Amino acid sequence: MQRAVTRAAVRNRLGVCAGVLQRQPRQFACSVVAGAAQHLGAHAGKEADDNELVPKVSVVAAASVSVARSGLRVPKVNMMEGFVATTDNRAPAEPFPAAATASMLNHFNSKCPIRRHEVSHELAEQMGKYAARQPAPIPLRFLHEFGTLARSTEKRLLASEWLKEELPVRLARRVRELEMLPRKLCNMPSILRVRQTYQASFCDIVDFPALRTDADPEAKIRAFAALLEDIYARHKHVARDVACGLLEFREYNPTILLDQEEKLQVFLTHFFKSRIAIRLMIGHYLACFEEVPGFRGLINLKCRPEQRIRAAAEVVQRVARKFYCTANVPEVCIVGKVDAEFPYIDEFVYFCLREALKNAMRSMIEHHGDVSHAGSYPPIVVVIAEGDEDVSIRISDRGMGFPLRDMGKIFAFGYSTTNMSGVLQRLQHNESANVFDNSEDGPIAGLGYGLPLARLYATYFGGNMTVMSMEDWGTDVLYQFPNLERLGFASS
Repeated sequence: MQRAVTRAAVRNRLGVCAGVLQRQPRQFACSVVAGAAQHLGAHAGKEADDNELVPKVSVVAAASVSVARSGLRVPKVNMMEGFVATTDNRAPAEPFPAAATASMLNHFNSKCPIRRHEVSHELAEQMGKYAARQPAPIPLRFLHEFGTLARSTEKRLLASEWLKEELPVRLARRVRELEMLPRKLCNMPSILRVRQTYQASFCDIVDFPALRTDADPEAKIRAFAALLEDIYARHKHVARDVACGLLEFREYNPTILLDQEEKLQVFLTHFFKSRIAIRLMIGHYLACFEEVPGFRGLINLKCRPEQRIRAAAEVVQRVARKFYCTANVPEVCIVGKVDAEFPYIDEFVYFCLREALKNAMRSMIEHHGDVSHAGSYPPIVVVIAEGDEDVSIRISDRGMGFPLRDMGKIFAFGYSTTNMSGVLQRLQHNESANVFDNSEDGPIAGLGYGLPLARLYATYFGGNMTVMSMEDWGTDVLYQFPNLERLGFASS
């Protein structure tokens, strides 16, 4: 027996298939997609082949749009089982936004369609063994030894063997954590893309042949370094994809407050801290193949905070001029121990300073307005202090601050005071808009990852990050970077 349904009813019934598929057996999931594809085939004048169907939510989403537009009479097939009964004059209880459906559909088809990721039993067992191991710590003295790899083939061989054993542990643990996310979240296309990236890198390293053989060791080391270089580039957009995955999940479930999900915040903290460690291990290893005066791999033996501040300020000012369409932006004034030097990783210092300056620049411009005809903005003051054990940098602005009740939210991943509507579409449209690297193409704010990541970078080697705000006046951000030489890193 057939009955007519309204276009809205069909759209909403098929639109929530994503949630239903995640709670049903595979056989039911296949029947859902088969029914949806049959309607697409009927609308296009051809029948769909059930044997070639793969349970993709993207297919169901496409069916929801196509069938809703066609106005077809929907037969009573398996795809309707499990749904709340809906009549023509009664809307479903939980409608799925049509705009979100179209946006997610485009991203599914272009990036990573939702599908069942097939993993062999052997691979799953091997990955489980690695994930059960605890990752080894990275002592500073070990990083110093890495810094002399260019001098000895034996050292390069030992470092390569250590990475070949240690990197799969960290990669496998991240895959396991991604698989343990709530199903609706772990099946978001960008999250799937991240999981597949980590799985591919795990397989590449594990399948790489043994380094210590009778063959030419230098050739093996060069091949392994080339593999790690590819993996390093492959993981460049991992942080961005995680952010996109959470935005996709928010479009799927607009009522969820990601910054208040405690378990999710713990996962993101562990995930990004591990990502910092993985990129440090690979980047430091690759940088050590060639000795650069004044550097030990990634560690600058004479890191100048004043140079990093000026570099970050120039980038932030350019982004602000472009974003706010104005030539007049606040100046950055540097005072204190401007000639301070200490061994540290330039990229870590730069990232922290850039995020603090972006927030200061945005709050100054938005709260003071365009003052091009009435003087100038109050300057953003950056103070540098060099102590016996650490170097402190304070960024002070007059951006009117924020209330005390928001203090507990500023370090939560996904929390932002800006309007986040349209951010996902802009990121999907512009692949280069990666706010997690040194790109200038990203927005000045909106994702809610800047301060949480800055705190992870600042505290990675035992430093600290403190934020103090005075509502109706301004905000101070204080970074304390430890002197690595006093922690065991020998710069001589």
